[in-house]
Amino acid sequence: MFGVTSHPHIRSWTSIETSAASATEGWVRKGPPQTVELNGQEFLLFRGLRSEADVSSFARTHGLLGLSAAAWDQERMQANLRPTWARALTMQPVRYRPEAEPVADWLRQAGLMDMALGLWGVFGSPQARRALLATCTRLRSGPKGDSLAHQAELAASSASWQVRSVLGGAAGAGLRARVETAWSKDLGASTVVFRPSSWAEYRRAGRVIHLRLRLELAPQGISELLVDRLVDPWLERVRASLKFEEGRIIPSYTLPEDLLGILWIQFANGMLASVDPRVCAWERCPGPPSRPGVFLWRWGRTQTGTKHRDAMYCHPKCQHAATVERSRKSPGSLQRPADP
Repeated sequence: MFGVTSHPHIRSWTSIETSAASATEGWVRKGPPQTVELNGQEFLLFRGLRSEADVSSFARTHGLLGLSAAAWDQERMQANLRPTWARALTMQPVRYRPEAEPVADWLRQAGLMDMALGLWGVFGSPQARRALLATCTRLRSGPKGDSLAHQAELAASSASWQVRSVLGGAAGAGLRARVETAWSKDLGASTVVFRPSSWAEYRRAGRVIHLRLRLELAPQGISELLVDRLVDPWLERVRASLKFEEGRIIPSYTLPEDLLGILWIQFANGMLASVDPRVCAWERCPGPPSRPGVFLWRWGRTQTGTKHRDAMYCHPKCQHAATVERSRKSPGSLQRPADP
């Protein structure tokens, strides 16, 4: 079904015709056809994929990402220019097995999405920018040096969800972070550089093109990495035109039909929704990929399109669990503990 998410800024899909998929032995394979309803926040689940089991669970509901279609479309539009997400692929999609995608490519794409979410949070928070810089300066101090495993461990130990997403997502995507300049009075002068740790070489005209994603820790610098390098390549695939229908000239849109493109349009619509990402108030929220964890509005859709922007919990299950927990702690209560 073609439609729009609740009060969108960019047209997208509210449901997709896809195929249930499953992941085994490093590949996500296409399964039987199905229709999936979308509520506009599926990208917040996708960003949490960190294992083959996570990938299989997400693919079972949402199907394949459509990496081949996305890569072909963007290379057709941008001759000789591969966007960051495409350079992260472990192999050219033409080498994929029939109706299958590598789990490793799923994990890297999920990492880029998580990194983008963290950058969105860092954009509006000077405190998060300071926390990110402080964490990055510790990357070489541990016994593992500046390895991706060390980066992921430091990210997981941070109290800032933005730091966890930026550095943890980057590690999941195979990007190693390093502070390029020392701390100065002007925070904007401090720059974190992300370099591929395990990506294949990219050559153009016989020359190796080295990728450096620069993150200047100031609003403009953050937006350049977030918008220009991570989000805009997906929005360039949304094309507006006019068409003649039933005696009238009306607007027409060409939209990506691959799941990964749809998820990035959801992300862009979220950025334009005038709602800052926030952490679920349920302290035992399992987070992604089972629940958003960091969210914009309460999970689910209503007939009126209400987004519950003042919600404290990312999912009705978290709200229910928190209510049960409060009841259990009240005097005289004999209820069992709430399930997370």
